[in-house]
Order: sequence, then C-alpha cells, then structure tokens
Amino acid sequence: MVDIRRLARGIALQILYELDTTGHSEKEITTFREPSTIKWDDARSKAYLALRAYYDDTLHVEDDEDLDTSRFEETPLFSLEEQKFAYRLVEGVFANRERLDKLIQRFSPEWPVDQIATIDRNILRIALYEFGVSRDTPIKVAINEAVELAKAFGSDNAPSFVNGVLGSLADHHREIFVENESET
Repeated sequence: MVDIRRLARGIALQILYELDTTGHSEKEITTFREPSTIKWDDARSKAYLALRAYYDDTLHVEDDEDLDTSRFEETPLFSLEEQKFAYRLVEGVFANRERLDKLIQRFSPEWPVDQIATIDRNILRIALYEFGVSRDTPIKVAINEAVELAKAFGSDNAPSFVNGVLGSLADHHREIFVENESET
C-alpha cells in the first residue's frame, strides 16, 4: 500500500523542481495532472509513474521499459487525496518561498540558498513549510519525510545535508513559530 502523503510530497517536489528550473507557469505544470488532460506518453507522466513505483512495490517496475504507460490508461493518474495534499504543499511553499528561504539561509549560513542544489532546496522548503508554517505535520515526521525524499531524489550527501539543516531549524522551532505569528 502506498503512503498517500509520502507520494504527494514526491509529486509536490517534482512540481516545485520544475517551477525552479523551467520557465513553465504553475498552471501549466499542474494542469497535466488533471484527469481530463493526462497525456500518458509525456515525461511528466513517466516521472510520476517512476515515483509511484518507487513507493509502490505492486507496480513491478524494474527499468524504463516497464514504464509503458499504456497499461495505466484506464487508471486515474493519482487520487484526489494525493492531488489535494500535493497542491496544498506547492501553493504553501510557493506563497511562503521568500520567508522559507530566509529561514533556511539563517540556519545554514555556509550555504547560500541559491547555491543549494535545486532538489535539496525544495525538499527543505517542503519540510519547513509543513512544520514551521502550516504546522500540520510534527517536526520529526517532516524531517524524516524530507530525509526520505533526499534519499530518493538527492545526491549521496543530500540526506545528511537535509537532516542537518532541518535539525538546526527544528532546534529553533519556537523562535520560528513566534516569527510566523508576528507576521500574520
């Protein structure tokens, strides 16, 4: 069984990565995920299937050739619950990106935010948004999920880097929460 929230975090990460690395608009990136507009042969759908296969061992995907999307044409790309959670993360991170980046910079001063790998930066943003802004995910869970994303998508050093930065942020979570409350 697939953990829907974990899968949705992966979807959100893919969307945020694409937003950071292309000139595509948020609407253009997210529209393909609506059931009526799915193009099963495009790269985004294959990326989603690869992500889903990573978390769902019932798909039995061993290599790129197993990502033959024709066998999924009668299947919804992803559930409404996955979509809602992923979009909430994307919208929350996007709306709070400047604040999140300032906090990341403050607690990892040796790494300017614009020099952090795009995938790592977005993993940090998602986790910090979850425990520092929306506060709907416990700190330990957000950090664990971020480390898992870093293992799946980042470089060999990404999990320890993400864990270290988020650990530093977590150590100061009361201060971060107070700042957020005073800004609202």
